[in-house]
Amino acid sequence: ENVNSNWYFHYIMKQFTLGGMQDYNYIWGQCFEITLELSCCKYPPQEDLPSFWNDNKMALIEYIKQVHLGVKGRVLDKNGEPIADVILEARGRRHICPYKTNKDGEYYLLLLPGVYVLNATAPGYKSVLQLMNIPDGTQDFSALTYDFILPDVSAAPKFAPCPTTPRYTTGSTSTTKPSINILILVNIFVCCFQITYA
Repeated sequence: ENVNSNWYFHYIMKQFTLGGMQDYNYIWGQCFEITLELSCCKYPPQEDLPSFWNDNKMALIEYIKQVHLGVKGRVLDKNGEPIADVILEARGRRHICPYKTNKDGEYYLLLLPGVYVLNATAPGYKSVLQLMNIPDGTQDFSALTYDFILPDVSAAPKFAPCPTTPRYTTGSTSTTKPSINILILVNIFVCCFQITYA
């Protein structure tokens, strides 16, 4: 019993401090990885395996169908050409590593059914916000399909690094706070400067 509780403690502490493959895949790959533990026996007898499968088959199939939740599609320019490395996010659901389109402009966002505002952002293009009602796509085995068309900002695209935060703002954000702090600091500096030379 003592060995098992120590193992559990070290496993939990490792997950909280370092994270596991599930955390890595969710943050950096925008995908889910799970571990299913179906028995308290680490190495169950071979004759028990069919019952594990039969007991859990339907639940596993229903779980697999959840990959069809959300929205998928492509991001294209005004000529219908795919745009790579476009950041796609749902407002209010920011990621450490935002999802980017692949070389074919394809994207997939795993979202529960509901209403979302999606943001598509890329250097050299105008950011596009789109209100979407995401249905439960598990019955049709297909996520909602939507293609974004990004208009050019100018004739010559800017080759700046892609931003890591959305270009829209909601209320008071951290982007406004530093400017207020700078104003306060400048005012203090000006007051001190005037007192020194008065």
